[in-house]
Amino acid sequence: MAVKNVAIYPADKHALPLVKYLEVYNPQMRIEALIAPAGTGAVGKDISVLDNREGTGRMVADSATPEALLRCTDLIILPGNPQEPRYVDSQRLIQSATQSGITIHNFCCPQPKLDFPREGALYQPKVPIIFVAGMLDIVNTTEIALGLGAAFKRNQYKVAVLAGDETSRLLGEYPVSSFLFEQSLTEVEKIVWLNKYIQHIAESAKPHVIIVQVPGGFERYSLKTHNTFGVYYYLISQAILPDAAVLCVPVNRCENKIIYAVNNACSKRFGFTFDAVHVSNVFIDPLHDENDGRINFMHDYPKRVEAVVAGSHENSVPLFNMIENDGINGAYECLLRRLT
Repeated sequence: MAVKNVAIYPADKHALPLVKYLEVYNPQMRIEALIAPAGTGAVGKDISVLDNREGTGRMVADSATPEALLRCTDLIILPGNPQEPRYVDSQRLIQSATQSGITIHNFCCPQPKLDFPREGALYQPKVPIIFVAGMLDIVNTTEIALGLGAAFKRNQYKVAVLAGDETSRLLGEYPVSSFLFEQSLTEVEKIVWLNKYIQHIAESAKPHVIIVQVPGGFERYSLKTHNTFGVYYYLISQAILPDAAVLCVPVNRCENKIIYAVNNACSKRFGFTFDAVHVSNVFIDPLHDENDGRINFMHDYPKRVEAVVAGSHENSVPLFNMIENDGINGAYECLLRRLT
């Protein structure tokens, strides 16, 4: 089968997990172009500038340039609200792609709905389950879930990853957003639906392990900033409990006493604890203004994260920088010991 040359639009922070793992999970797709509207942060630069990570060698092109889709066979439009400024050139790109015979994967359009039972006894899986969850909703949980899946695959394990948005289908994996934002389901039905979804994955794909991303944050950040209240933690832990779990935290929230407190609270509220911690280079802005109801954050340098991880030998839960290969491999080995 011929390899497809893919363009991804818009190439912003939401694209980072797909950019990193599309070719790993789907060797039939090769990223030819990353495209974003003029004036956005990464145009003309390495996409790594979006979160201050080590350079990837992948440059972001201006979507207005005529050669933006040159040599591409496929165009991927990331999911989101087409009215947002980040999609300003999407219709023109789609028109250009259509005229050039380029296959369009437009995830802004409604995707086929999955249909699973909404009631009945819950399924108890025999396959090990790993959760990847965040203290906040901005700490790489999608990317870490995919990274751990890739690590298990490299070691000849068959893995199913339930993470991210609808673009996970391009990786041969399963979107976690399918049930969370389904307005036709009550909260109780969502729990049963997810449980049956995991049953379907376990029985059809027959993986050795299933990795589940838990979106959102662990708990309310403050009266003004809800951080999703830990609602998705509750829903997913009611549907299924993990055999091992990873917590993703900001670099300025990874002290041992904080991890211990989160583990203790998580055990009491949700019935599981964490076996490994990913230290993200995200840190909460010390001048954080909560008037807009959001957590303002910045990205630290990778060397700061490396220094924090290197000095964490006495932590009750091991710390890793799972954005880097050494960190994801170390976390894989840690989780494998936990499961075996």
